[in-house]
Amino acid sequence: MIFVCWKWRDEGHRSCTVYTADHVNRLRSMLARRYRGDHELVCVTDDPEGIDGDVRIVPLWDDLAELGRCWRRLKLFAPEMRTLIGPRFASIDLDCAIVDDVTPLFDRPEPFVIWGPRHPRAPYCGSLWMADAGAHAELWTKLDPVLSPAACRRFIGSDQAWIAYYLGAGQPTWTGRDGVRSFRLDCVPKPWRDRVARMTATVDAPPPGTRLVFFHGGYDPSQTVVQQKFPWVREHWR
Repeated sequence: MIFVCWKWRDEGHRSCTVYTADHVNRLRSMLARRYRGDHELVCVTDDPEGIDGDVRIVPLWDDLAELGRCWRRLKLFAPEMRTLIGPRFASIDLDCAIVDDVTPLFDRPEPFVIWGPRHPRAPYCGSLWMADAGAHAELWTKLDPVLSPAACRRFIGSDQAWIAYYLGAGQPTWTGRDGVRSFRLDCVPKPWRDRVARMTATVDAPPPGTRLVFFHGGYDPSQTVVQQKFPWVREHWR
């Protein structure tokens, strides 16, 4: 399996990739511990300094850079990614903690699978998706830098909004039943979802059955307060 992560600075726009080489290296380490099988980590980046030598670097392209946010990630759907990346790959965000064996998540035959969180304006989440190279190539070939952002405005996000708009409902997904969870929505006690720093107690473990946790929505596994209140993050994010 080829895993693809992203790291870049997006000057002038709200950046979806504010992470460091340490995030990349920790993801490599977590995959080595929690994925049973041959695999490779690829980092698409404009700054490879500090990234471990066994991570394959792919220079970040300029396509759609003017749109900011995560639009440029959609080029991963382009047919030429078979040559540049490989025949099948999974795009995974750096703001994650792998807490158990993730092999079953990627032992699926569908040409395209994406994380499906529970939100009417975000039926799919771009934090995790897997595809055969060239699957849904129209997500790239039919994308218009002027018309597409406006067309999918009713959905939250950028790349995930376009995926939701263009593909519609019914795509194969991972959900909480598969062990893919949101830190804020699934792992933080409800009264504290947006106020982790005010929590009066620690949470020693994620919900039973959790395999992979994403920290979308303002939190990150590197944050001191997160590691203090949720010691299991410190245990697994290494």
